[in-house]
Amino acid sequence: MEFKCDGGGLAKGGDVTLYYDGEAVGKGRVERSQPMGYSANEALRRRFRQWLAGLSRLRAERKRVQRRYRMGADRPRR
Repeated sequence: MEFKCDGGGLAKGGDVTLYYDGEAVGKGRVERSQPMGYSANEALRRRFRQWLAGLSRLRAERKRVQRRYRMGADRPRR
């Protein structure tokens, strides 16, 4: 893959060329690039935080459902 930036500075666009076995197989345009690079460690840390937040939401929802059931909200009426 080759990225030719439009110029100096952060978040600039550029042209992208995708190569396979040394031959160009695709071209495109990126209007804005990522202004700062992330290390692999930072990317994993962000995804782990998102996963933990999702897990917390699931646990809270489970507790709400259990509480409603104990209160009789989901039990069939006679």
